[in-house]
Amino acid sequence: MSQKNHKKLKYSLSFQHSSWLVVVTVNEAKGRLFKRKDDKYLIYVPVDLAEDSMFPFQTNSAVPVKISFTVGDNKLKIQKWKEEAERSTGKQ
Repeated sequence: MSQKNHKKLKYSLSFQHSSWLVVVTVNEAKGRLFKRKDDKYLIYVPVDLAEDSMFPFQTNSAVPVKISFTVGDNKLKIQKWKEEAERSTGKQ
């Protein structure tokens, strides 16, 4: 899917006496994991995905997240960081 197709699309359809509004959400997009010169790793999330109304992280600045993976699996799991977990383990 090209970058142009990663936008929310709204269509207004009319059939005789009915009017429909179809909203297409973006729940998948091509992002990028890269290493910076200062040895930090960043994950780029495309704007159309992050600004979709169904995106699980609503923020204007930053949200603490937990990133994990299972050995042998090529998937990352990103969850909202829960303050209770931080206090019980003493980690940040």
